[in-house]
Amino acid sequence: MSDTYELDKHINYENRVVYNYPKRSINKNEITATPTKLEMTFFNGSTDPNIIYTLKGANSVYNHSKAYFYKLIHDNIAEVTNGNDAATKYGELIIEHKPPGSTNKTFVCFLLEYTDSDQTTDIDTMINFKTASKLSLYADVELNSVIPKQDSCVVYDSTVSNVKSTVFVFTTPIKINAASKKRIMQCKDVANVPIVKYNSGYIVLPARNISLPDPDQIYINCNPTGESADKIDTYNLPINSVSGSEQDAKSAMQTMTMFAIFVIVSVGLVAFVPGIYKFTVLQRALTLTRSKTEDFLEYMRALDGALIAVFGIISFSLIISGFSSENAVALSFGFSFLYMIIASMWILYIKRHDREYMTVGTYNTYDPKVEYEPPAFDKIVSALGAVLTLGAFGSPK
Repeated sequence: MSDTYELDKHINYENRVVYNYPKRSINKNEITATPTKLEMTFFNGSTDPNIIYTLKGANSVYNHSKAYFYKLIHDNIAEVTNGNDAATKYGELIIEHKPPGSTNKTFVCFLLEYTDSDQTTDIDTMINFKTASKLSLYADVELNSVIPKQDSCVVYDSTVSNVKSTVFVFTTPIKINAASKKRIMQCKDVANVPIVKYNSGYIVLPARNISLPDPDQIYINCNPTGESADKIDTYNLPINSVSGSEQDAKSAMQTMTMFAIFVIVSVGLVAFVPGIYKFTVLQRALTLTRSKTEDFLEYMRALDGALIAVFGIISFSLIISGFSSENAVALSFGFSFLYMIIASMWILYIKRHDREYMTVGTYNTYDPKVEYEPPAFDKIVSALGAVLTLGAFGSPK
């Protein structure tokens, strides 16, 4: 189906979501319960956020404000809720969140799995508290105690009547008992939740990108919504985090590691590229054009042009793809590959003036009277290579 969330596609390994629903009090007088509706005020009175979403390196925080219980809405999650009998297996809890100091809304959806159990947990207390015979007006509920470890989370943008929001759908359901099942199956009114149930631009967060807060870290909550992760480090410093000096040492170590990799790659290019080129491209050109030096050089120009075109397309495709999708891995590979191409061409440009290198077997392809003219693009890249790699490889003699 075209409107189905497929959990094995659109997987995003960069974004992260941290959820936290510790003990909170609900008020019986703030619960709206009709035969077809169940919703309540679910206010976060603490300074700790309930959702921290990391998108493109920036953190956004949200606090819960209301909770809604319904029959199954997201009946379009492949291999989870898209079966013919899904409506008899699942209900849904939708928690409305707002960023501090903002009216924008974010909705977090949890699937509710029906069971025939009579065991009561905090989620069952939350569902049945309004109609319970207890005289108490307040009840403490902790959703962290009933939310299982999540296998994935679908994230998408929703727009209803020009109201934009972000929706998180956690795909591992919370189990509820038989009494809660009976109550939820009566809930049909979803008019107060302005979300669509499908957006083709969705992403799927894998299990490793979904977590509770680290219990070993205590945060001072002064996260401005949308600030970068580096900037938030200056606002939120976990007690057990590394100190500034340790951060400097870590940065220095990373710099040294990158420099070591650069040196190893450069030495590898000097050591292996000339030999590979000689016994593949050079040998091939010599085999086909042994008779005349002019023919050999012409054939070499054609081969070099083809190699430049192929590897150049691969390199720039990676770079363009990385910029367009903001994929740091693709960018790193693209620029690394481009450096290797330029450095290899500069090495070969130098080696072509070496009579011993240009000798294959008993045949010397080097003729000082006939100057090898590389393709025009080769000349440009060779000039760039001279600037980029002069210190590493020395100047031609």
